[in-house]
Amino acid sequence: MQSSLLSNTPSPSLNCESSSDEEEITLDEICDRNYELSLLERLPRELVMEIISFAPECVFRLRLTSRMFRAIVDDFAYNQGNAQIADEVMFTSFEWDSKKKTEVSAVVPKPIYKLFELRLLISLRALRFDFTKRIDRSFDKLDDHPNVYKLNYTSALDYGRMPLLQCVGKKIDKVTLFNCYGKNLAEIGKQLEEFEFRRLEVSCEQLTKDTASQLINIIKAHNIDCLYLSVGKVVGMDTDFLLSLSTLVRSLYLEQLQVFGTSGWSPKYFFGTHHVDWSATILRMFERRRLDALCIENPRYPAYLTAEAAEMLREYLPKTGKAVWFEATCSVYSDEGFAEVSPSISIGPGH
Repeated sequence: MQSSLLSNTPSPSLNCESSSDEEEITLDEICDRNYELSLLERLPRELVMEIISFAPECVFRLRLTSRMFRAIVDDFAYNQGNAQIADEVMFTSFEWDSKKKTEVSAVVPKPIYKLFELRLLISLRALRFDFTKRIDRSFDKLDDHPNVYKLNYTSALDYGRMPLLQCVGKKIDKVTLFNCYGKNLAEIGKQLEEFEFRRLEVSCEQLTKDTASQLINIIKAHNIDCLYLSVGKVVGMDTDFLLSLSTLVRSLYLEQLQVFGTSGWSPKYFFGTHHVDWSATILRMFERRRLDALCIENPRYPAYLTAEAAEMLREYLPKTGKAVWFEATCSVYSDEGFAEVSPSISIGPGH
């Protein structure tokens, strides 16, 4: 399901080395040399751009039509900076051979992947740096699944030359961060400054004050609307962080991951605590002007929400003075299924 970008390309034009051997020519040079234009080449440039925009999957075939069309197509691909090309961009940090690495992935829909690959090769040519052997393309054989492009970075030099990010356009539907911490997360935050996205997913085995502070900065900088936060161990934090998130995002999904080495812990663990009245905290979160949707997944420690807390939420959430949606794991109702509090509020079993 995974291949090198250059090992299984839909067109020889994807080969970066062969592309660099072609004579570079601009539209102005074509006009200055008085080429004899075909009827297709005489179409207004704006109309040609519309054709390319309507059928981006044909960019490589259009480039083979003539030198003029090759120049027009490359110009179109290079200057589509504001278009949304990637549905999702993912950053995954890990350690391999005692070296810290970050894998960057771009999820690109099938109808537009050829335009993305053309933009990628144009960027690679401009960088004069051979990333091609390190770029993997997967799911390209599945018609109902978007292509996924992956590239590993190992040095600060790489971070300054992220071709995948240069090619996805300025708008992204969703950014996902897996185990990104410290300087690594700070650098990723800088790389994302020029992008516009409203959904952010974060998954980390350990959440510290430093990581939380950096996440708050990213959320503020991009006016995040929907946040998915999955955490394991929480260190040096309290519920104030959740209250801060409630003032910034409209929709919040919280997942408590298993904390390994804690088999003796009580089943009441959630977000770094064992004995917290979560009904009070949740009500305070909804009192914030921004938050109106909250989902809590905690199947590993389902007793975090007591019967008293659940009843308190059933009684007071409908009285918040605004339309809210709330759903949470709760062992209290494990025999009853989801207990409907109102059309938009439910407290569910551990699962």
